[in-house]
Amino acid sequence: MEPSLPFPSACLSHWHRGTRSFPHLNANRYSKVPPTTKYAIIGSGISGALTAFSLIENGTNPSDILILEAREAVSGASGRNADHIRPDAFCNFPRYSSLHGPEQAIKILQNEKRVLEHTRAFIVAHGIDSDFVDTCTFDVCMTLESIDAQESALAPYKEAGGDVSQVQIHSGVEAQLRTRVRSALCAYEWPAASNNPAKLVQWILSDILGKGAMLWTHCPVDEVSKLEPGRV
Repeated sequence: MEPSLPFPSACLSHWHRGTRSFPHLNANRYSKVPPTTKYAIIGSGISGALTAFSLIENGTNPSDILILEAREAVSGASGRNADHIRPDAFCNFPRYSSLHGPEQAIKILQNEKRVLEHTRAFIVAHGIDSDFVDTCTFDVCMTLESIDAQESALAPYKEAGGDVSQVQIHSGVEAQLRTRVRSALCAYEWPAASNNPAKLVQWILSDILGKGAMLWTHCPVDEVSKLEPGRV
């Protein structure tokens, strides 16, 4: 797909509907955009917000940071996706391994686990009220073919040295009771979490804006020019 601007009038997600009181939702909508900045960040979602947060945390002057958002703050995927933080425990190992080799495939799955761990640690460290809850997730097998598929993913992952210490396997009645799926033949369980994505990103934006970073909403970017010395 060719790069394009977001749809100007996207619908509100469940998460957006509960966070409409965010004071920076339409920040600087009708204000003139600064002509230059040292750090221009396009997008106010989790990637943009965390980039600004990390820059400030590592000594960057907050007033040198300008975040440009095409619509409302956190209006894209970070504010509308489901609240699941669900790392892949092993299921895609065969596919990743065929593409990148077993060593790299293990690193990809380890990285998914670290996302959950780092998100939890960040929320706890900063006392963020984003409805974060540690929970579990299931892959439910309802056919013999799906059982074979899961076993053919788990076995080579273990053989390659993958960590399966947090994976629990339930069979028969136990699987049905754990998952509440009456036709479950087998189920694989591992740690996951739920979190309100809009609340999390809005907290990060509030923090960095409070320190002096700038946010311009309803400001789509169609061109970036580099100026001297080191400004855009």
